[in-house]
Amino acid sequence: MGNPRLHRMCVTALIILTEVRPSSELHDLLHAIVAKAISQRPQMKSLLFTEVGNVAPLHVSLTRPLILWTKEKEAFLTAFTNAVEEVRYLVS
Repeated sequence: MGNPRLHRMCVTALIILTEVRPSSELHDLLHAIVAKAISQRPQMKSLLFTEVGNVAPLHVSLTRPLILWTKEKEAFLTAFTNAVEEVRYLVS
């Protein structure tokens, strides 16, 4: 029979998304950096302000691949789906 093959499978990326509201000093520094970049590349658009000129929050996304063995996939998806369903009802 030989050895059974174990296949690795990347199911998805684990993503953490958070909103950050920098201090005035940090926002001013970021604005200066972005303004300098825009002066060198006018096609760039700043996302530091909303369309009406208000300070926009920054959205930070952290991503990491999630690797599972093929035989672990079903159990993981079931547990993950159940956990998401529970959170959905807590937030509603």
